[in-house]
Amino acid sequence: MNRAFAGDGKYPLSDVFEITYGATGNAIILLAESFGITGFTVVGSDGVEDGTYTAPKTTRRTSGGIGFSASSSDTATLYIHRSDRSASEYLLTMLVG
Repeated sequence: MNRAFAGDGKYPLSDVFEITYGATGNAIILLAESFGITGFTVVGSDGVEDGTYTAPKTTRRTSGGIGFSASSSDTATLYIHRSDRSASEYLLTMLVG
């Protein structure tokens, strides 16, 4: 994955990753114990949102996940929504099978 940064548009203040699925099946993306992250969105190669996770505002450390369908060799864009330009940390795990 290559990381870029989006600072405007539909997904402002986001880290942006281009991903390519290695298998066909159900994909699950899990966010674990993140800090300074308000959620994430997966946008398929057709421009349609495959899924969005919005972190609850009741805790500083957020965890959660989403599931969606994926096709082998297809690409998607993953937007990690940051709460501001301050330091953030997150661990994402993606499973397809």
